[in-house]
Amino acid sequence: MTERPIDDEKPVQCPTDPNKVLRLLANDRRRQIVTVLDARDESLIHFEDLQQQLSIEFETPDSGNWLIQLRHVHLPMLEEAGLVEYDGRDRRIRYDDCELVSEVLTAIESKTHT
Repeated sequence: MTERPIDDEKPVQCPTDPNKVLRLLANDRRRQIVTVLDARDESLIHFEDLQQQLSIEFETPDSGNWLIQLRHVHLPMLEEAGLVEYDGRDRRIRYDDCELVSEVLTAIESKTHT
């Protein structure tokens, strides 16, 4: 987790290694998180807004366990891979569009809804 404020001017680095992207998106929960972030027009979102959007779109549980996993497992993994920047103090998440991620999500979506 980032211990400094998110710099709105500095771009998030999109991972270009397809293997890294595929490993991250192999997990249903991370795929749901990235799907919500990728569909947004704005790059910044508050943790609570992401949680609410996930519960609306994917009927994710509002349980403490899921929120703990989101905050302490999934967001840090996405941050470590360079997909998001997460400031735990301000509870803000920044995601910049990543063409490779968008293409993988589209491919997965087309295969699961055929």
